Amino acid sequence: MQDFEARHIANMLHAMAKAHYRPANGTFVSELERHAETVIGLFCAQDLANTLWAYATMKCQPGKGLMRALEGQTEAIAGTFNAQEVANTLWAYATMGLEPGEGVMRGLEGRAEAVAGTIHAQGVANTLWAYATLGRVPGKGLMRELEGRAEEVAETFNAQGVVNMLWAASVFSTLCASQEERRWVQVVAQRLVSLSKPECFKRDGLRQLHQFFVWCRLEEKQGVGWCRQVLNDVPALPDACREAFVRTEATASATQRQVSQTLVRMGLSVEVEARCPTSGYSIDMLVHDSAVAMGGERSNGGGKWAVEYDGPSHFLASRAPTGATLLKRRHLQLLGHALVSVSYWEWDALGRGVSDESSQCEREREEYLRGKLVAVTPF
Repeated sequence: MQDFEARHIANMLHAMAKAHYRPANGTFVSELERHAETVIGLFCAQDLANTLWAYATMKCQPGKGLMRALEGQTEAIAGTFNAQEVANTLWAYATMGLEPGEGVMRGLEGRAEAVAGTIHAQGVANTLWAYATLGRVPGKGLMRELEGRAEEVAETFNAQGVVNMLWAASVFSTLCASQEERRWVQVVAQRLVSLSKPECFKRDGLRQLHQFFVWCRLEEKQGVGWCRQVLNDVPALPDACREAFVRTEATASATQRQVSQTLVRMGLSVEVEARCPTSGYSIDMLVHDSAVAMGGERSNGGGKWAVEYDGPSHFLASRAPTGATLLKRRHLQLLGHALVSVSYWEWDALGRGVSDESSQCEREREEYLRGKLVAVTPF
């Protein structure tokens, strides 16, 4: 191990990822990471990109010490990354659910803007997908460069690249009211028309495309003509996407069941895993205001709340919502749902130190949910 140079470590991790190996917590990985920290200053851009890509592909994260070291070295030499290395690094951060530090993000974005003319189609798609997953919009300079590059390589986007970019466009619409980025979306949408057969896409891709079509229908109502044209040009695809989307099994977690049970104790009528008829989204709990004490008074307005229990998968490591979480929230709100979000860390903090069944814990949970419901006007 002590003879490993920086490139040996990166190559070892890259090979493990290619072999579909997921490292266990053991002596080998621990020693490899400790040694990597001692030679981190010798990691070149390719070593850094390959290492981060490998961890993301293996569905795990580097230890905290190594992650800090990788981030520091990435920030220090961001100006040496080529287009693919930038795209792979951003993809890796997003896949691991980690937000790059501001210095890293600034360096990578500046470098991406400088080398965008050499980025290939998959790199464009991965970069936009990464930003969307992290709940960010690229800066105007980078967005302009990626848009131009998307037009140049439009005919080479594969089905997954088209899916990732159109899904990213849907997320960006929730983050930024500006219409400046729409031209590249139209270019990619035209590529979608040439791949319009459902069998061109994997099931996960069909589910992502469904969210794009939901966005298109919302935009169509605002008079955006190209959205209507896309829907008309791929008549069979939206139905296939919706079918794939609604067939996804939704299973309530133990904590979600706790939230539901608390709402029932409060005198509310709760429908678990209700399906939004317009969008096909599964709503964790559709809550009917049948008779519940609100601030000491009883309300019988007959309103409904869409209550979502957002567990750890809905957030990045910083607890910022992922792009997917933001997209679902925005779509449900635009479709008229009175949305209430219950974050896992707020729920876990209720009644801390006492048993789940204690009266104190139950009171805290009821007060918390009552406050959430009162803050949102039901329809």
